[in-house]
Amino acid sequence: MSIRLIQMLHNFLKAANELRNIGHTVVMLLNNDKSTQWYQNHIHNVANEVIDITGGRIAFINPVTGKEIKGNSKGQMVVVFDPTMEDFVMRSVSLDFVKKVGGYDGK
Repeated sequence: MSIRLIQMLHNFLKAANELRNIGHTVVMLLNNDKSTQWYQNHIHNVANEVIDITGGRIAFINPVTGKEIKGNSKGQMVVVFDPTMEDFVMRSVSLDFVKKVGGYDGK
C-alpha cells in the first residue's frame, strides 16, 4: 500500500472516531490486517467492535454484470464506532451468515 493511501486510511479512521464522539455510528468494512499500524493506532481499543468475517473472503459484485469479482487477496473485518458502547469487543461471524442476512445466499 502506498504512503498516500495509508495516510488517507489514517484520516478516514480518525474521522470515524470523531463522528462517533459527536454521536454518530460508523460501520466500516476493511481488510483484516491486525498487524498494521493503522489497526493498532486507530482501531484496537479505539473502535468499539471488530467483527472478523471467517470462512472465506467477500467477493464484491460487479454492478453491471451482477457477477462476483474474484481475486480478493485478504479477508475482511467489520469495524464499528458506536457512541452507545463504552468498551472494545472482538467477535467473528461466518461469511455464509453475512451472505444470508445480506440476501446473497442464492436463495
